[in-house]
Amino acid sequence: MKVAIAHDYLVNRGGAERVVAAMHRRWPDAPIFTSLFHPEATYGGFAGADVRSSFLQRFSRDAAAFRRFLPLFPRAMASLRIEGFDVVICSSSGFAHHVRPAAPARVLVYCYSPPRFLYDPGYGLEGVAPRWVRPVLGPVRAALRASDGRAARRADRYLAVSAVARDRIEQVYGLRAEVLHPPVTLGAPPAAGEPEDQWLVVGRLLPYRRVDLAVRAFSRAGRRLVVVGDGPARAALHAVAGPTVRFAGAVSDAELTGLYAGSRGVVVPGREDFGLVPLEANASGRPAVAFGDGGALDTVRDGKTGVLFAEQTPDAIMAAVARAESIDFDRELLAAHAARFGEDAFFERLTAVAREVIAG
Repeated sequence: MKVAIAHDYLVNRGGAERVVAAMHRRWPDAPIFTSLFHPEATYGGFAGADVRSSFLQRFSRDAAAFRRFLPLFPRAMASLRIEGFDVVICSSSGFAHHVRPAAPARVLVYCYSPPRFLYDPGYGLEGVAPRWVRPVLGPVRAALRASDGRAARRADRYLAVSAVARDRIEQVYGLRAEVLHPPVTLGAPPAAGEPEDQWLVVGRLLPYRRVDLAVRAFSRAGRRLVVVGDGPARAALHAVAGPTVRFAGAVSDAELTGLYAGSRGVVVPGREDFGLVPLEANASGRPAVAFGDGGALDTVRDGKTGVLFAEQTPDAIMAAVARAESIDFDRELLAAHAARFGEDAFFERLTAVAREVIAG
């Protein structure tokens, strides 16, 4: 089975990029096709990979400004020359599924969500879209939606990262998708000793992730919070943060593992596509406090591996934190829970589905 991998863009350090890095470890000879590649801005595991970027690479010098190319991403992915493969596995929360490989290659899409900036009114596209697009944002969004739907229906098979992603795929594209949870690739043995009196937030700083709720909650309570990650919402978060909130920015895997082990747990204030961050915390023996909706429902067991809260408010977050701190979580149980989402089971199923797709 000759595999190629496609991904939206390699300019971030996020859960989707971790999945692609795991795919690269499993199929090290498979080229990775993407619209943009900035090795300094993503995980080091891609440094030796055969990454083939689109024509947009010639115009992109700043990884943080990749959104200026938003209307061009579908054309960029479709322009990639992909020949001589049995299957292209598309890791997509944007436009990776727009690839058009030469026959007889099949297209298998591993979807985190249909593009939030096209279909989710809470995403805040108006704030992150390039300025030159904003005056015509409505028509541009309509054209991109139409193009996106056509590309989705050309694919041979869809897999979804979670139940909520599966439901979005059916709602937006009218397609049925099997749920295959992504693998947990970060973690250390459960940490011994007592952690510091601090909590973490981990992820890209985008408005829909509602990191502002956690920042406000911990600032008001005078409790320590470490925010890991970067993104366009960072300045706004700094503006509402108190002295007990520290912004760590992008960190290495080793640093992140140390932060998980050295903190009481992780807070997930937004509605996520999948609850990967709670599992990463669990792998180090730490619980998660998460909004009880979306992908967190696939991975957080209330009272066992973390605590779920029902309302997205600072008060609800701090009440959930207090409840989590009152529970004596079994660190070995947390690590065992995370291990159920390991790479072996993921790739066993992904490989089986890829072979089914190739067989037609």
